[in-house]
Amino acid sequence: MLSGGAVQRCGDRGSQGRRLPRRDERGPGARDVQGSLCPRPDRDRARRWPGRLRLQAQGGRVRERRFLYAQPGRLRQPLRWREEDGVRWLEAELPGATAAFSTRIGGVSDPPFDTLNLGRLTGDPEVRENRHRLASALGIDPHRVLIGRQVHEAHVRRHEGPTEPSAYAEPAPGLPEADGHATDASGLAPLVFVADCLPVALAGEGGVAMIHCGWRGMASGIVERGVEEVGATAAAVGPGIGQCCYEVGDEVRDAFAGLGDGIADGRMLDLREVARRLLAEAGVEQVEISDLCTSCH
Repeated sequence: MLSGGAVQRCGDRGSQGRRLPRRDERGPGARDVQGSLCPRPDRDRARRWPGRLRLQAQGGRVRERRFLYAQPGRLRQPLRWREEDGVRWLEAELPGATAAFSTRIGGVSDPPFDTLNLGRLTGDPEVRENRHRLASALGIDPHRVLIGRQVHEAHVRRHEGPTEPSAYAEPAPGLPEADGHATDASGLAPLVFVADCLPVALAGEGGVAMIHCGWRGMASGIVERGVEEVGATAAAVGPGIGQCCYEVGDEVRDAFAGLGDGIADGRMLDLREVARRLLAEAGVEQVEISDLCTSCH
């Protein structure tokens, strides 16, 4: 979620190698992560990377997962921690854009919303202040942040300019429905709100998009919609619920049966693996995925 002028400045900040505190160290409700990004004004072209298989650690061993299709290569730089004015976020460099996935660290909200709560529907009176603190830390104008009312569907809204009045800078009801936002205008920052769903940032020659990926949205085709909207060749998947904590019913597993074996262990669904395979099928060539589980961290 960086405007053009803030890209270089944030690149100069020291990265943070520390893990997020466990939930019992941060208080209740500390799992929420927000995801946002915006394009650089001088968007460079995506580099072509060959598909390859990824190695994944399971049960203390490293083994190779074999699929019927090649998986995307990784981004040139891995996800890394950043911090400014006490606000901490996870950052990914995409071709022509920088994506940021915020945490609940760095705000002013009291328990149970401590501390960087951005959700207006919680009734927390500090949401406006927290949103402005996040925008300030990232070096962007809060009035140029793009948000919508998320309904777990597959609508990706295209933006040519900032919304007026800004629902992010001045929280208010009446947002249009959208589970993703796309733009090719520099200085705009698409943002989605998530708890355990995955925030997925996309970049391509048609601009950038940020999409809200729960199981319903992914089953409805939001990954394909987002990729198509911007011609995405690169993606970053932020923190979300891990397979360690995500127990689902048959209807959820059946929704992704066409993706093949390996997306679930019994009733435990690997939502990240679902996203990875959908991105690969949609033709995204570079993908970086956070392994941070928002349920148990």
